Amino acid sequence: MLSVESDMSLMTEPNLTNHRIAQDVVPGSKLIHLHPISETTNSSKFQKGGCTSWFQPDLSARISDTNLDPHSRWIATDMQGEGCVLTTINAYRTCKAQDAPTSSSISAREKRSLLNSNHTLALKPRMAFLHDIIQFIKEKKEKGHKVLLCMDANTPWDHADIRKLKLETGLRDLMELANPDIFPPPATYDRGDDAKGNIDIALGCDRTTEALLTAGFYGFYSINWSDHRLGELCFDTHVLLGPPIHSTTQSKRDLN
Repeated sequence: MLSVESDMSLMTEPNLTNHRIAQDVVPGSKLIHLHPISETTNSSKFQKGGCTSWFQPDLSARISDTNLDPHSRWIATDMQGEGCVLTTINAYRTCKAQDAPTSSSISAREKRSLLNSNHTLALKPRMAFLHDIIQFIKEKKEKGHKVLLCMDANTPWDHADIRKLKLETGLRDLMELANPDIFPPPATYDRGDDAKGNIDIALGCDRTTEALLTAGFYGFYSINWSDHRLGELCFDTHVLLGPPIHSTTQSKRDLN
């Protein structure tokens, strides 16, 4: 597993994920990147798996804790708000695959990681992800945290697994909430069809639904390099987190 945490003081990462992650960023921003170590030399057009969280200064100043999933499936970041802690989770659920644990795929890598930790669902990484992310969110909510989950689910938005995730965590589909008349939602990856191709999910708690202004997806390859549409959620940050605060200290950059 490779993880990077850094203050983005007008710096660039020219080849961190085979294409540039951050350009022309401002001092005080923070980037947290997590992906399987076996994929750092991946020569395909798109980075396979992994997660990145990038916080602008007004948000990075609020960060109180970061949790990196030991199996490289998500990044969770706690931000201090007015009267609450907001946990944002960026997650990746592996594609459907029957790969042997010895192969080099993301699914196989997860199997090896889960096997090494004696996970009861080690040979079923997609089921393991669903079980673990639900438990993780429940634990955060039991602590009183508000939760925002954004993920490449590799699962259609109306699949039973997504319904189970929403039911057991109490989170709502923010894209659906903001766009109730768009049905079905458009495909969000370029090999998908509109009936089942919306696999990029944004779910949130009551605080996020109250603060949500707009949400939607950009066109393919319009402003990013990914084979997925870029999704955007716009919140009233005063409702979500309270008045702005500003960072006065710099945090370190760690390579593990």
